[in-house]
Formats: sequence, structure tokens, C-alpha cells
Amino acid sequence: MMNSDLMEAYALRRQNAETAAALRSMIQKSGISFDLPAPPAKPAQEAVPAAQPAAAPAPEPAPAPEPPDPQTIEITNRDESGRAMSFSVSGDKARTVNILARSPDGRASKFEIKEG
Repeated sequence: MMNSDLMEAYALRRQNAETAAALRSMIQKSGISFDLPAPPAKPAQEAVPAAQPAAAPAPEPAPAPEPPDPQTIEITNRDESGRAMSFSVSGDKARTVNILARSPDGRASKFEIKEG
């Protein structure tokens, strides 16, 4: 590999790391989380004497709140030559993140990340 190839590869690697860090930061700032909630703790089963009547059934849980409207964040990252790579990151509390990446030559890539 020629020295210029190594320098170009290093610059591209650094740019990708910076872009990944920017995307990670923007996703975190949007409030989108891929952390699973802890399962509810099960109450300890106590021995119930046979003479006691059975407990009343537990009330039905309240319905889950509706997720908020999706949030969208625009990111533009420029390399040393000034070419811009833009990203549109959107997602919601339903644990889905959509990423649309546009390269300087107009090509676009779309990614969808779903939890689970």
C-alpha cells in the first residue's frame, strides 16, 4: 500500500468514527432508548391457610400511553475536502430508529433499526 493510500484510509476511518459518534450523540439527545425495561419483580408467594377465602382477582393494568410523534434530527458531516455527508435520524418511543444517509454524489442509503 502506498503512503497516500494509508493516509486516505486513516482519514476515512477517522471520519467514520466522528460520524458514528455524532449519530450516537444525536440519538441519545432525541430521547430514543434501546434499553429494555427491567421485568417487574414477582411478589413472594406466601403460604395461604386452606380456611381463608381466595383473594380477589387483580385489577386490569391501565393501557399503555400512546408513543409521541417521531422526532427527526438532521446531521451534516464534512470531510477534509469539504464534501458533505448528511444524515436524517428519526425515531420514536416505540423503539424504532430510521437513518437516511446521503453521500456527496447524491446516493442515499436508508436503515431501520428496531429493538428486539
